[in-house]
Amino acid sequence: MSLLPRSTAEFQRKEYWEKFFSKRSVPFEWYGEYTDLCHVLHKYIKRSSKVLMAGCGNSRLSEDLYDAGFNSIDNVDISATVIRQMTDRNKLKRSNLQFLQMDLLKMSFADNTFDCVVDKGTLDAIMTDNAAVTVQKVTTMISEIRRVLRNNGRYICVSLAQGHIVDFIVGQFASGWLVRLHQVKLDDSGKEMTGGIGKALPVFVFIMTKVTPIEGRPILKLYEVVQDESGKCIRLDSIDQIRGHVEDAQQAALVEWHLRSVHPGESTQIDLWTTDSKEPKYTLTVVDQLKGKAKNGQFAIFIVPHGREIDWLFSSDNGRQQLAESAGYERLVVVTLHRWHQYMSLDAVKDEVSAKAVEFLQVSARNTKKQWPILSLGDGLGDRDILFEGRSDCTGPFVVEEVIDEDGNLLRRLVFLNTPHMAQSEARMLRAKKKKKKKMEVDHSNLAFSFHSAMLTGFLFAQDLILEYGIQYCCTITVLNIRYRYCFWLYLM
Repeated sequence: MSLLPRSTAEFQRKEYWEKFFSKRSVPFEWYGEYTDLCHVLHKYIKRSSKVLMAGCGNSRLSEDLYDAGFNSIDNVDISATVIRQMTDRNKLKRSNLQFLQMDLLKMSFADNTFDCVVDKGTLDAIMTDNAAVTVQKVTTMISEIRRVLRNNGRYICVSLAQGHIVDFIVGQFASGWLVRLHQVKLDDSGKEMTGGIGKALPVFVFIMTKVTPIEGRPILKLYEVVQDESGKCIRLDSIDQIRGHVEDAQQAALVEWHLRSVHPGESTQIDLWTTDSKEPKYTLTVVDQLKGKAKNGQFAIFIVPHGREIDWLFSSDNGRQQLAESAGYERLVVVTLHRWHQYMSLDAVKDEVSAKAVEFLQVSARNTKKQWPILSLGDGLGDRDILFEGRSDCTGPFVVEEVIDEDGNLLRRLVFLNTPHMAQSEARMLRAKKKKKKKMEVDHSNLAFSFHSAMLTGFLFAQDLILEYGIQYCCTITVLNIRYRYCFWLYLM
């Protein structure tokens, strides 16, 4: 039995909803359960508030709110069938819960009736496209919602936030309203609504607060995004920024959905940002391999020490695949640190990263309640000391930094930040002899990269040609000489 329309335009038709609810009388939660949404709803609705549930359908949302102490709720829907079902379902246990058949485009309520209007998927159902006739319908609906809301009242819209929806709804409430956006993390433990695309796409809650204008003051225009469950708000300047935030969240959710299954030989990278940073704090690379090669388990996290992120083993796809095979896990999340952030300790990084990394568990491992292993090299985070940073007209920004390699050697590197996981030049540093104890000098006997050996070999084979053209056999090339006397030398002997 099909319950979905052949065309999304059918969502706008009363006849479709009559047929839908006559076939399905059990609750259908389009955009999550009450438990998914209550932490947001309770923040903006008072128990004494008079609430309108716009397009209630047969959702349990108003029943759950009523049971939580929100006892003044009017529910409206265009379908007489669902209004009859909901009235019968609640007449004994929730006799004060009102259900009315009504068209949201022409409501019979008086002006300034409600403190809050809750819309769970109704706008999405009506605004299936941005055709002129559709825009006219939803504009009329929003005008009616504005009319029945009291000053300082709220329109709470639960939506998948498609691009045309974001542009429309934020545009409608751009002036004289406080617009705030929450992203809701749905429980994905097997509810019917979360199958397929319902699981892949995140749900958003738009909170539009009607602000009483103050004479002589400019009309309010304020956009905010709530970044996390702590409730911290980030102020945005435009609809474009809101749309960008939504698109980033949607893309991240699609990646997370993709990673629910294992893809051997594939690597997926995710950057993790703090709310106030200009570059990621961590980069997570998810590496999968065949189950037969996973001798140690299903899932593990590997933290790359500071300064080691440019090593072939950690910076290349082939290297990370080799690392995963050596570790022996079906999925290995390789975590790299970024040079402009401060990290307190390895334990602090483990705590911060593990909570996010386990969001990328494959489905087969999600029902296992266990502490997943966190691997690293040694007991510390490694050392990185940035000696100099600058900018070149040719290569852009660069840094000179010192790190410790796996053998405990001090290495000085030149890194172009356009390719931050590749050292352009590297020299091993030694304590200078017969000089001040803290003075370090370049170890000229060390070739940093394997291709330097190949270049050297080429010079050896080309000895006769070099002499023929008068080029001196022993040749020293100065690669970089920056102020503060940080010098990099490549010796071809």
